Amino acid sequence: MGDYDISGLVEDLTRLTSQISDLDTILTRGRDAIARLMRNPAAIPDVYLRAANPTRPSQYVLHRADHDRLFVTLVVWLTGQVAPIHDHQTWAIIGQYSGRTRERRFRRLDDGTRPGFAELRETAIIETAPGDITTLIPPDNDIHCPENPWPDPSVTIHAYGRYLGGYWRNTYDERGRSATPFLISNYDSVPKCFT
Repeated sequence: MGDYDISGLVEDLTRLTSQISDLDTILTRGRDAIARLMRNPAAIPDVYLRAANPTRPSQYVLHRADHDRLFVTLVVWLTGQVAPIHDHQTWAIIGQYSGRTRERRFRRLDDGTRPGFAELRETAIIETAPGDITTLIPPDNDIHCPENPWPDPSVTIHAYGRYLGGYWRNTYDERGRSATPFLISNYDSVPKCFT
């Protein structure tokens, strides 16, 4: 169990997402795979545990599947870093590898038909510690705002149901009641350690 690493995780998630279409099964088995990875303190090479950007969370692509049913990233959060409120429009499994993260969850109250408008209601605040795993499932549980308000860096592992940079998603302004479409996420480069 101690030697389970990113390669093992990607292999298991690739097999899972290419053979299974039932979302509940994917989420259950995907959570188990990420939990197994997080039990190995040496699972992630050190190069991926350092922040590449001092002003925003550093996002590293660990795997992008050819069949576009799996996308795996790692995010390093320095103290005070926060992501804008955003959606994914696909399922997500997020594991807290180290440090802690605070996540505000939202539900969209409007029907999404009015361009540029969105009315959100905060539904939860979740604080995660090492080993915790959360999920996001569209449409009602897909909007969140993660941050690291603590003094130590935070590292999270993310598995998604497709490549996030390949389709339109939204950022939201809860006070301004607006939604802004965006296409590309910011991914950081590091030396390739594994595929």
